[in-house]
Amino acid sequence: MIVKIERGIMMNSFSVVSKPSMVIKSVLAFVFVILVVLIALYKPVFANNTTYYVNNLSGSSCSNAGAGTSTATPWCDFTPVNSSSFLPGDQILLARGATWNQQLTFNSSGTTSSWISISAYGTGAKPKISRNSAATDRGIWLNNASFVSVSNLEVSHAGAGIIFWYSTNLHDGITVDNVYVHDIKGIFGYSPVQTDLPGMYHSAGILITGNVPVTTSDYAVQNVTVSNVEGYNNNDNFDISGFNPGGFIGFLSDILGYHSVQNVILKNSYFHDGDGGDNYDNLRNMKIIDHRIENMASRYQTVGTTSLFFWHAQNVTIVNSIIKGIPDTGSYDQVGSDLEKGNDGIRFRSNYIGNNAGPGIEILQDPLQPNLEFSSNVFVGNGTAGNSSFLSGIQKSWGVISPTGSINDNLYYEPTGFTNGPLSAMTFTNNQDAPSAATLFHAANGYSSIQTTNNWSYQLYNGSSYSNLSYDSANSWWGSSTGYVSRHGALPNSTSSNWLARAWKAPTAGYINIRGRVLKNDSGGGDGVKVRITKNGSVIWPTSGTPQTISYNDDNGVNTTLNAITVAANDVIRFEVNNGGSGNSANDLISWSPSVGYDNYTTKPDDSDGDIIYTGTWGIVSEPGYYGGSAHWTLTTGASAEYTFTGTSIKVIGAKNNNHGKADVYIDGVFSQTIDTYSASTVYQIEIYSNTSLSSGTHTIKVVQRSDKNASSSNYYTDIDAFDSSGTTPTPTPTPTPTPTPTPNYASGASVTATSSFVNSDWGLSRTNDSQRSSVTGSWGWATTNTPTINHTESITMDMLSNQTISRVDIYPRNDAGHIGEGFPINFTIQVATSSSGPWTTVVTQTSYPLPGNAVQSFSFTSQTARYVKIEGTSLRVVSGGQYQIQLAEIEIYGTASSSNIAPTSTVTASSQYSGAYAKTLAVDGISGIANSNEWAALAEANPWIQLTWGSSQTINKIRLYDRVNSSENINGGTLTFSDGSSISVSSISTTGAMKEITFANKTVTWVKFQAVGGVGTNNGLSEFEVYN
Repeated sequence: MIVKIERGIMMNSFSVVSKPSMVIKSVLAFVFVILVVLIALYKPVFANNTTYYVNNLSGSSCSNAGAGTSTATPWCDFTPVNSSSFLPGDQILLARGATWNQQLTFNSSGTTSSWISISAYGTGAKPKISRNSAATDRGIWLNNASFVSVSNLEVSHAGAGIIFWYSTNLHDGITVDNVYVHDIKGIFGYSPVQTDLPGMYHSAGILITGNVPVTTSDYAVQNVTVSNVEGYNNNDNFDISGFNPGGFIGFLSDILGYHSVQNVILKNSYFHDGDGGDNYDNLRNMKIIDHRIENMASRYQTVGTTSLFFWHAQNVTIVNSIIKGIPDTGSYDQVGSDLEKGNDGIRFRSNYIGNNAGPGIEILQDPLQPNLEFSSNVFVGNGTAGNSSFLSGIQKSWGVISPTGSINDNLYYEPTGFTNGPLSAMTFTNNQDAPSAATLFHAANGYSSIQTTNNWSYQLYNGSSYSNLSYDSANSWWGSSTGYVSRHGALPNSTSSNWLARAWKAPTAGYINIRGRVLKNDSGGGDGVKVRITKNGSVIWPTSGTPQTISYNDDNGVNTTLNAITVAANDVIRFEVNNGGSGNSANDLISWSPSVGYDNYTTKPDDSDGDIIYTGTWGIVSEPGYYGGSAHWTLTTGASAEYTFTGTSIKVIGAKNNNHGKADVYIDGVFSQTIDTYSASTVYQIEIYSNTSLSSGTHTIKVVQRSDKNASSSNYYTDIDAFDSSGTTPTPTPTPTPTPTPTPNYASGASVTATSSFVNSDWGLSRTNDSQRSSVTGSWGWATTNTPTINHTESITMDMLSNQTISRVDIYPRNDAGHIGEGFPINFTIQVATSSSGPWTTVVTQTSYPLPGNAVQSFSFTSQTARYVKIEGTSLRVVSGGQYQIQLAEIEIYGTASSSNIAPTSTVTASSQYSGAYAKTLAVDGISGIANSNEWAALAEANPWIQLTWGSSQTINKIRLYDRVNSSENINGGTLTFSDGSSISVSSISTTGAMKEITFANKTVTWVKFQAVGGVGTNNGLSEFEVYN
């Protein structure tokens, strides 16, 4: 007997051919058994690039027995899908408007050039997979998927929504796009345990998980994109978690490191109103862009209550996103984002983080979490629950090791403190507090479908004027598909003269700070864009006036930081984007959620400011968490800190800790309030006292240490960090009219001769006019010969090379440590002549001249026409070596006064100051070039800033900068920014303290700011900052 089994062309089609036999019935029975087994084991494999349809709607003529390749005869449900294998390029499309209560299981993968797609077809609502709300229900299950996309679906009412399960490593390519996932619940806090998902802690709308072999570098899957997803009323929305289950609390692995998933993008999504948060564990290289997380973590939890959780995550950026609104459920933490353990290189940039019951961001378990960055964010009103263990914008808790990295350029209003806990290894730079939450404006958080809401509008510039855009409610953007402004970004149109603008109108006059980060949202295409910030139509950023180019693939971006911009009421700041001039804007969507914040108080003296009067015993503590990097502290009963100010409001900024006590506050000698500065954990830069209802005028506040404390406190400390006053623009402290300083300095470039000269590597004739006003190594100045042991006459003569009209000679004494004023003559004259042979006219005569200090010795006289100037000493001093010598650091010669240094009449603000000995006001004290004396130094900043502000407009045309005299801490260069919106780049500032002069056409300004760029070392600053009118 011969039996032949042939498989037909269509699946499950067989034919049987046999010769007649006496045992045919037995053979047929045997064949039947074989067929049953083969059919049970068989999974059909389809041709690639084939589209399959699933539609159970009435009238669809569906059949699971058919091929499913036609919309006329689709499959009815997922049974054929679940039992089939698909090939690269295939599509499985679900009918819009249809609903299934069935799990879709998928076991196939595409290739890098030919993905498999699970998506929708037809018109109407998204296809729905809606289960029975059981913990064991699943929506879509994909096994070891590579190059598979899931899009345009709705998944709901399951214990887990869309699951990507991996049991092997080295998979590549998954996307989830335009999916609505909701009501995914049933498993919470790892209960009940799911045997198929042993590492799932909470039910998750989208879950990437598995149980993969643990290696030192292999990943389960890479290149993951989740975009345009809405998650609502879920336990969690999106988790990458649970690989290698059985770790900390059942799902957190310490042994996987960063190796489960890599290269992840989450963007343009909205997760809201849910029980838990989202877990991102054991991964690396993740970007979260233009994302909204609102009102999550609304169910009580014993640990880890957060909307955004990281565990062993490396190189993660969260940018232009919103994290807000965690309610108070009495849970632990209740934080916007929880950096739990083992993280490295987590960056929060230009986000809105606010109104969370606990801290905005919490950094938890030791060991060290390095390379963290919190920059250009807006922190508002976090710690609303009032739990003393969970406060502030940024908190370090459950450990004592400070993370490393930077906290910079943030805007904040945090009544419970900006930072909390041990953060001493973090660098704090240019963080600005605001007067109230209402004075902070974050574009994405304030976005609206109504123009001018929250002071934001949406406009088009057509090359000559701005006009308002129309709102598209279907897409929630302003404009059209060819060019629009959305909540988080903008797409320029194709007209090269057009700019799309997000506009902010100033509600009141004042100073504002601008923050933001602009980058490509769609980094896979396009040809790049140009961006700019304008004020009333004039470019203020970039400060060069030339628009900033953002390249087609730049998903890192650039900061848009501006400080202390003056605005009048109704001034308009616009954040604008253009197609780059190419006439093509395809795939050029940018991410840009800028923020604007008013400056807090007119005057904010640091604890080391000379205007604060301390009595009793006080110490100084240096800690980056304090404003300016330091605070005064006391334990002495009756010790006081007193500050006089002009205004209507005053705040005392201090710190709270578990060893702090109480103090009394007096206003104008009248008791106001007892303050308690105890807190269970450390909180920096917190308001410990506030009074906002004072009468306009001058007031004095006094803080007096008490002898009692909170019963829970271990000691009685009180810290004074700063005073904030506002309400009336202060009148600058009267300053004597500065000595006029004309230009040019005719000694510069002069030919110098002398009766004698001591010459080595530090001394010489050329050192008297090298613009180095101080005695430093390499340029001590000029000295006569060092041999005479008797008094005698010496002179030095400067040939200005042509006749000049002169009226003043400035002589800078030797001023190095231990030799200040040494070698300055006792009796001397200054003589002038038009010829080297005379006649000489004596214009200055000095006798018994006292030993000078550090400052310049200036000698004015009636204007003279002269080519030669001679300084002749007729009675000399004995110097430290026992000889009679003249020793001078520098000589300058000026004509009739035409300008004055107005810097001493300004109010000085700075990014920080090292201590009172290096106060910011020392940059305008008229003394320069002395190492570690009479100079401003910032605290732990390579690139600090300093600003001079006047109470009225000033016309200026020249600035002189003098670096600190320091061999290892130098600013090198930077940018001068003016209140009129202009700026000037400055380079090649001498590291020896020599003058750097910058001249320009007249500017009428109320302030000028210098921002260092390219600094070397830390504690950089300036010896002197001079501004001339």
